[in-house]
Amino acid sequence: MDNILENIPPWSLGYVGGSIGLAALTSLNLVSPLYFVLFFDQLFRGQIWRLLTAYFFAGQFSFSFFTHVLFSYHSDVCSHAIESCSFRVLRNNT
Repeated sequence: MDNILENIPPWSLGYVGGSIGLAALTSLNLVSPLYFVLFFDQLFRGQIWRLLTAYFFAGQFSFSFFTHVLFSYHSDVCSHAIESCSFRVLRNNT
């Protein structure tokens, strides 16, 4: 398990972890989903966390949520692999 987590880019790991954490809070009815949505009137009243939670919140646990998180994770991992591979090829050719 440690090897799998070491291969995940830190940004993807943080994004997926934050999305799952917020989905768990809303799916278990511990917090209302409206608490994470970016409402500018609430933002100007001092609820600054809405800037961050609006980015991580992808809804409650559902099929749509899991596909959103899976595609987000997969696109970041693939782009990381493509970037590291292209740099290796450039270094070997010079």
